[in-house]
Amino acid sequence: PTPLITVVADDVAPPGRETAERLAGARVRVRWAPEAPVDGEATLVLADASRAPFATSRPAPGTPPSAEFVDEPRAAFAGVLVVRADGTSTTALVPIPPR
Repeated sequence: PTPLITVVADDVAPPGRETAERLAGARVRVRWAPEAPVDGEATLVLADASRAPFATSRPAPGTPPSAEFVDEPRAAFAGVLVVRADGTSTTALVPIPPR
């Protein structure tokens, strides 16, 4: 089975379910299913062990936030950055399953 971590991220506004999944072919899939419409913009990210983002993907408006990234050795976390219409932002990260 494919290693998979799913976390309910209550600290994201609006809350949602984040998923980080290692795929064959050295890829990582990141998905975020918001529980309510996003009043702003969501960007999916990969981050290193210090939680510093190094790769991003911005889904097209109106599509479910999902992206695939190259599985770099430094990839330790995946998550979502939400920038709301009022300019405030929230980032939620989940650990990526071990190789």
